[in-house]
Amino acid sequence: MKEYGEVTNTTGNSTSEGNGTNEANGTRFLGDTSSRVLEEEVSYTSFELKANERGDVMEFEEARPFMEKNHRGVITTARRNGAMQTSIVVCGAYQGNAAFVCVYGKSAKVRNLRRDPRCTVLAVAADWRSFTAVEGQAQLLDFRNTPAEEYRVLLRDVYRACGDKDHPDWEEYDQAMVRQDAVVVLVRPERVYGLLR
Repeated sequence: MKEYGEVTNTTGNSTSEGNGTNEANGTRFLGDTSSRVLEEEVSYTSFELKANERGDVMEFEEARPFMEKNHRGVITTARRNGAMQTSIVVCGAYQGNAAFVCVYGKSAKVRNLRRDPRCTVLAVAADWRSFTAVEGQAQLLDFRNTPAEEYRVLLRDVYRACGDKDHPDWEEYDQAMVRQDAVVVLVRPERVYGLLR
């Protein structure tokens, strides 16, 4: 039977200093490159200027259109020892929340969230030039706390929200999600920020 996998990574802090050039796009960095001070001109829409005037903080409804089109995501959860853990996910916006599916219920991120529901969902554009981040408390939904039919429909709805398309075989998907003890995660926005170019 087909299974659906996840990619997880733990990260630490790293910094670099000095002047340099990004070989990929020719952008020059001045001074402390960890702060990403860019010597470039960027054109902003009136919406982006409004967001920047508020320190890049925005309402979720302002970020929602971006999350509905950009599903590459990185989430951050708290490990038992207090360190942060990052995981790659596909994400989206669903009923006023940032949303994603943990296809394995025993994954490290699910264990982290059951112990500490704080979560940040970062959605990025394909070119990595635009992003939005949603911080908040995660609600975990699975077949233990959600009626079977409601859970099946929710999994399908969040799948669509995180990918803009239907699965080629919904019956196979339903069976795999139950077998793998999948968990739907909804993060209620408490702080939303980013840069939308």
